[in-house]
Amino acid sequence: MAPMYAATLDALSPCIQITCADTISEYVNKKSMLGGPATALEAAEKMMQCAEETRKRLDATPCDDLYRNYSRCLSKNPRLKCQSMMNDLQDCIAKHIGKLD
Repeated sequence: MAPMYAATLDALSPCIQITCADTISEYVNKKSMLGGPATALEAAEKMMQCAEETRKRLDATPCDDLYRNYSRCLSKNPRLKCQSMMNDLQDCIAKHIGKLD
């Protein structure tokens, strides 16, 4: 997988909030437990795998164009200016990909 840049990762965030919600929650819970981040390494790995799977699945859906446009918007504008694009992207993700975890 090619390296992702800030706007690309930022644009992926609303996608993984839908596709990887349980995995993200597990990671946050384990990270906040006694022992800190070291106890969350396995959950972090699962979260990264889910995010990578989300990105791969985007390619095969109509959501990919929305994702790319949202990423471009974020790279040039404040987040608030791109809000409607994010909403459209999340609707598309929920419809065409759904939860992966």
